[in-house]
Amino acid sequence: MTARPGRLVLIGHPVAHSLSPRFQNAALRAARIPLPYELLDVAPEALDATMAALAGAAAAGNVTIPHKERAAERCHRLLPMAARTGAVNTFWTDHG
Repeated sequence: MTARPGRLVLIGHPVAHSLSPRFQNAALRAARIPLPYELLDVAPEALDATMAALAGAAAAGNVTIPHKERAAERCHRLLPMAARTGAVNTFWTDHG
């Protein structure tokens, strides 16, 4: 990641139960980074369009069940571990 992302998100389905925003937002506040970590409940059929929109928004974030494998397929580059497993937990957008 070369610059601060436009959005920080957790994408999954369902995600309403996740405690990630509680600790991620606390860490962001402590680091004085004025960006919220958001939950995005994305149905499987909406994943491709959502990831395209997030790329356009220079978003970064985390991926949880059931999207880890399909999200990996949407990535233009994979780190070696993601390439071996065919799944991702984290994504970001490089601009420039």
